[in-house]
Amino acid sequence: MTLYFISGLGADKRIFEKITISNTYKIVYLDWIIPLKNETLQEYALRFSSKINTTEPFCIIGLSFGGILSIELSKILSAEKIILISSISSQTERPWYFKILNIVPIHKFIPKRFLQIKIPFVYKHMGVTNSEEQSLFYSMLVDTNITFFRWAVTSIINWKQTETIKNLYHIHGSTDQMFPIRYTNPTYIVPNGKHIMVYTQSKKISEILSEIIRH
Repeated sequence: MTLYFISGLGADKRIFEKITISNTYKIVYLDWIIPLKNETLQEYALRFSSKINTTEPFCIIGLSFGGILSIELSKILSAEKIILISSISSQTERPWYFKILNIVPIHKFIPKRFLQIKIPFVYKHMGVTNSEEQSLFYSMLVDTNITFFRWAVTSIINWKQTETIKNLYHIHGSTDQMFPIRYTNPTYIVPNGKHIMVYTQSKKISEILSEIIRH
């Protein structure tokens, strides 16, 4: 079984570095690709799907925006399981404040240097609590492609998803500020789990992932 990990917006495979899974599984971290001009999320998912080897059993594990992409991939590929971490599974779980960006799309004009500024509010919103986490989060933001960043935010805002997804599992933190738990319907709830709990509570997330994959 191959486990494909997809990171969130403003992150990369480093966010999963503390996750421990049995070595009986093959682990593959999928890097984001740059979206084409005016490309929809569904079209992007189709291109992205070529990264996955469908000749053998596989699971897709998506963090935050990576979870949203995982949902779209599930409509194209037949995964054994789709596992969301700190994400949403439908448009009804999207927080109300994303509607503001639809009315005032400031994200489309954010310059690259914005991702290089350490903004306390952003760090707190993501659940960053110490210097180690701050250093990791900052380095990942700096490495984020601004074209991808703008496109991804737009994709979240415009995401249309009402379908029931088979073999879907959702792990969510009780104190997630990016996607507040009151809007979601998770399979597993992590007490005091924040948006980047995959890093800050990696032991607990690893245990849940192992449980889901085994069954």
